[in-house]
Amino acid sequence: MAETTRIAVTPGDGIGPEVVGEAVRCLETLRAKHGLAVEWTRFPWPSHAWHEEHGESMPKDALKQLQ
Repeated sequence: MAETTRIAVTPGDGIGPEVVGEAVRCLETLRAKHGLAVEWTRFPWPSHAWHEEHGESMPKDALKQLQ
């Protein structure tokens, strides 16, 4: 059995959220069609909205979360 590839998905800014959303949709289709061992976790940072709410680009433990 293949090892699962894990992907961190971040929203981006500007056209980023729309592009990222479509990329994830493509991954979902490919995973279903080809039985790919791929999974992802969505993170709300870094983004303008996150910065506006929290006053920082990402949380202090961002790298730990990405591990």
